[in-house]
Amino acid sequence: GTNGVSGLNGTYSVFVSPDNKNVYVAGTDDSAVAVFGRDLNTGVLSYIETQSDGTNGVDGLFGALIMEASPDGNYLYVLGAYEDAMAIFQRMSNGALTFVTKVENGVGSVDKMSYPIDLSISDDGENVYVTSFNDNALVVFERNPTTGTLFFVDAEEANSDGVNGMSGANSVTLSSNGDHLYMTGENDQAVAFFTRNEATGQLEFVESHINSSDG
Repeated sequence: GTNGVSGLNGTYSVFVSPDNKNVYVAGTDDSAVAVFGRDLNTGVLSYIETQSDGTNGVDGLFGALIMEASPDGNYLYVLGAYEDAMAIFQRMSNGALTFVTKVENGVGSVDKMSYPIDLSISDDGENVYVTSFNDNALVVFERNPTTGTLFFVDAEEANSDGVNGMSGANSVTLSSNGDHLYMTGENDQAVAFFTRNEATGQLEFVESHINSSDG
């Protein structure tokens, strides 16, 4: 609302692009992503634009929450928690965004992605992993590095096939070599641990550590 800046109502998260040239801010109440240019020497920001849900064909940003860019910096992925979706944008040379498409729970083959709350992209750019708070699940996507589009692979779900520690699935992160994935189950007060198949992106549950259990 100052100096032409928009999209920052209910600011929730901030992300710096891999090339350090841009800063992206999710405004949950505005269902928007504000784009800033960043001075590499001073760190000072200059407002570029705002991408808002339902404007100029943009979709999947309702309740914009968390975002992350592909390792090459060419695409930005933003969770729209209130519509169980993830919006995909292509980054332009100045950091501005162009809407590509969205993936949405219950559309096509996508499943177990009710209230997506965090995401992590593998360093090889081949997979995107999304936690679903309401479904107590972790959704696995295969990623096309050229187009940025995603394809549903599988979902790991709490209390299924021996998996535990995932109730209230929240934060997720991958090890730097991409071999392992760690996620938190807020309601279980736990952290769950998976091994990752780098060829397929699929996960295998190893164990969980639960608060007030085994020390």
